[in-house]
Amino acid sequence: MTMKTIKVADATNVQLDWLVAQIVGPVRVWKDSAGNYREASDSRVAPYFRPTRNWSQMGPIIEGEGIDVRLDRDRVFDPGEKVERWYASKPFDTIPDAEWVEYGSTPLIAVARCYVSSVLGEEVEVPEELI
Repeated sequence: MTMKTIKVADATNVQLDWLVAQIVGPVRVWKDSAGNYREASDSRVAPYFRPTRNWSQMGPIIEGEGIDVRLDRDRVFDPGEKVERWYASKPFDTIPDAEWVEYGSTPLIAVARCYVSSVLGEEVEVPEELI
């Protein structure tokens, strides 16, 4: 599998879902279109694991990691443009008063970026097919 380096701040939903799965461990079981449970191979993420679109999947990460997420109301945008941008932050474990901060167009994207960057760094490798 060929890997490409990307910035977490620019990662898409699909890339973030894959990255979160790499951190939390393989998601091995899912229901197929016939409703039968199947097991994923080690190299792929079960199709239902979409933490950037599913609060029930991201919620335990938010709670467990102590991630704070809120609408970024302080950011100054073009006055004629209504833009929503979400802010997620997570305290550093080793440095007092320091935190990881990431942004996204939805709260779950902001949280996923914050979580991934806090664990893997601000630049990560993803499979080329996810680019």
